[in-house]
Amino acid sequence: PTECLTPLIGMMPCMNYLTNLTVLAPPVECCDGLKSIIRNAPICLCHGMTGDMNDLMPVPIDPVRMIILPLACGAMLPLQTLFSCNIEAARARSGAAAVASGWVAVAEAGAARAARAKAAWLGLGWGGVGTL
Repeated sequence: PTECLTPLIGMMPCMNYLTNLTVLAPPVECCDGLKSIIRNAPICLCHGMTGDMNDLMPVPIDPVRMIILPLACGAMLPLQTLFSCNIEAARARSGAAAVASGWVAVAEAGAARAARAKAAWLGLGWGGVGTL
């Protein structure tokens, strides 16, 4: 929808990372744009997950990069948004639901990793060496 155009423009600094596998990390401006969308218009992220952003871009976005972008930026996605996107994606096209599910898995993995790191930092010895 047109109300998502302005927030998604804030992610333009991400395009090199999302379309070029030789770029190893998203730039700070990309992460700032992503965090702004998460904070102000999280439902607009569905367009990235369903592939609708490809309609605006001259080069297709790598769906795996789109899935790992929040983790690469240290951003947490609201679970209610992910579930909303998953429902919309399933309606729009069957393959897009897998992308939304991938974001849920990334969010859950990030939360689990943070819990293990905190436990290790507190000296609780969760899982031994190399489990972070």
